Amino acid sequence: MLVAMGLAQNVQSQTVSDNWNDGDDINGQVWTHYAPGALGQTFTFPVNPADSSFAYRLTANQGTGTNPGRVGSYLMGTPAIADFSVTTDLINWDNTMTMNMGVMARVQAPLPAATFPLGYALVYTDRASAGAGGTDQLRIYKVVSGGLGFMNTSTGGSQTNGSLGQFGTAIGGDASPNPANDYRLVFSGNGNLFTGQIIDKSTGLALTFNDGFGGITNRLVVSDPGAAGFGASGATLYNSGQYGLFGFVGSGANTTPPFNGNTDFTVDNFSITAIPEPSAIALGLIGLAGVLWTSRKGRYCGHRTDQSKHSC
Repeated sequence: MLVAMGLAQNVQSQTVSDNWNDGDDINGQVWTHYAPGALGQTFTFPVNPADSSFAYRLTANQGTGTNPGRVGSYLMGTPAIADFSVTTDLINWDNTMTMNMGVMARVQAPLPAATFPLGYALVYTDRASAGAGGTDQLRIYKVVSGGLGFMNTSTGGSQTNGSLGQFGTAIGGDASPNPANDYRLVFSGNGNLFTGQIIDKSTGLALTFNDGFGGITNRLVVSDPGAAGFGASGATLYNSGQYGLFGFVGSGANTTPPFNGNTDFTVDNFSITAIPEPSAIALGLIGLAGVLWTSRKGRYCGHRTDQSKHSC
């Protein structure tokens, strides 16, 4: 029992959260701003209409091809985490801007000044709603030194699945998220397997979208084969790292107005939880079983009348 209690406390201690109700990103959890390229990035604390508390708004101007619009905020001072579940509420964004907005996991330190932070990202992109063409989509990216690896295109490292996550392209799927509503992004990773969902907070249900083959699903499931194919450093599997928020300019078929490549989104209720390794749980259970067996064996031997032929 003591072993099990100790294990539970250890797992619980690896949950970190912030709701920005103190009106800043310094007290409680210290967030490191990612604001490269002098693109007028801002980090402010508007009121969340849902509960009149503070939220967290991140913005950036568009920039150029070599310096695209991008902004982020990361918990770089917390311990590195391997397997994870990270969530945040996406409560508002400017739907005239085509952008990617969401969370990052296993972020590698230090944060670079010239490129995107390295790690994995779950983002919602609103390119169709913003008038940039293409489709609105929930995406998982692997961010490498050579750029972005679009992981929706790979399932188990083999199947082409580029339509996975698209809204409005499969019969029966949900409409694109609406900035007037509140949603929760849920991003999980275990080893090289990653899943992502976007949940409508008014219903508690995960939105459905194209499963990549014309049907619908409510969950992205992708893997990182740890091999070349995601850019210059695609063969690197990021095993652990830090966590945070990430937004950057979107893309689409339409590169003229009403295309708007600034970034402006608001989040609330961020949380990152470490998922214990199965081996740690197994060791805890084995230890507990050993304690119980030793106790039982001792009691049995203490009541034997003839121990000459049997050893305790």
